Amino acid sequence: MSQQRDQLGGGTDSLHELRLFLKSLSPGRVPAEARSTIEGHLSSCWDQLNCNNDEGMRGDKLEQRMKDVRWEPPRLIFNILRHPGMAKGLTGTGKRQEWVVDVKDGTARVARTGWYQLFPTVDEEGCDKKGWYDP
Repeated sequence: MSQQRDQLGGGTDSLHELRLFLKSLSPGRVPAEARSTIEGHLSSCWDQLNCNNDEGMRGDKLEQRMKDVRWEPPRLIFNILRHPGMAKGLTGTGKRQEWVVDVKDGTARVARTGWYQLFPTVDEEGCDKKGWYDP
């Protein structure tokens, strides 16, 4: 049955489950209570997706780290903070990536990369500068 689903475009069981779950959601921002289910399905099927993995992304890195998750059928879009500099004792910045997963085609790609300031910095005018920075 699983092989038959693969041939019909259903994918692996986890990818199929992810597709079914996403169909139950309205397009737009994913509710917080649905995010853990999506993270579980996506992390389970990550190795089955066709993606350029130059970034070294693995499914186990997704759980509890996906932010700003959006469902724009057939694409699931999310941000993830990678390699935070604070953990390495560096400057308090981390690499932030926006990923696009096309669940219909079974593909994943990095759409945008930038830097994120992990703790607030204040400029000379007292403005908080925490946020997304494009290199």
